[in-house]
Amino acid sequence: STAYSERLSQSFEAVSKLVDYPVTIYRTHFGADDLSRLVSHLNVAAEHRDGIILFASDLPVIASAVRGLVDRTFMVTISTDISDSDRHRYAGIDNVNAGRSAAKLSEAICRKGGRVLVVEPGTSARSNLDRVVGFCDFFADRGIEHKLLLLPPSVTIAKGIPDLLSSLREQDDFRVLYGPANNDFLEALIETGRHDEAVRSMAKIVHDLSPYSIEHLRSGLIDMIIDSNPMRQAFGAVDFIARQHGYETQATMSNVDFQFYTSENLPPDLIT
Repeated sequence: STAYSERLSQSFEAVSKLVDYPVTIYRTHFGADDLSRLVSHLNVAAEHRDGIILFASDLPVIASAVRGLVDRTFMVTISTDISDSDRHRYAGIDNVNAGRSAAKLSEAICRKGGRVLVVEPGTSARSNLDRVVGFCDFFADRGIEHKLLLLPPSVTIAKGIPDLLSSLREQDDFRVLYGPANNDFLEALIETGRHDEAVRSMAKIVHDLSPYSIEHLRSGLIDMIIDSNPMRQAFGAVDFIARQHGYETQATMSNVDFQFYTSENLPPDLIT
């Protein structure tokens, strides 16, 4: 359960009212670690659904399950892709390029000196991992990877935050904080910017709108959000499956990849 998964779920609810052909969307939620239950459900659903849209981790057991179903129903991965799954379509942004875009901004901030702190996601979601790859590759391509410090996901909040703050105070050349995924550690670290100059002085770039990130974008604790717009992804996924069954909708949605938000151009709500 995350702010993003809730936003994605709301997007499917909105899409079912937007399109002008007969479509029923069934939304089923599983815990991220409940893999056997997810695989069992996919096998059952494939027997009586015209298509399956899957938001799941990039794991071999899930890829294997999807490969076994592509001849029985249309399989679409959404928001985060699944490697070697043979799915029919991926509905989502180019996460490598999203990471590279964040890196381009970070590099510009550091051109006259300074380093970037990258909070690694610590998940098996390919979207988050691709963002880190794109970000690091941008610096490596320019021979300046030494400007990056990657914070491993194994760091705990209780021990990691105080130790990190101490290091940031001693090494005052960090100019940017980049977070590819909105995890508890990143949120706790950003919160310290309320009272700690070492964090407050860094430019902060994160991904995806949420109630938390919007609040901090407005307050100045976050400077920029790169959003993947799940509403557009949901529309694309449903539209793809419907077209495979001979339906076409008159509704359209602009084909824009990721979007940049600051406090000046926030949308009125989370479904955009």
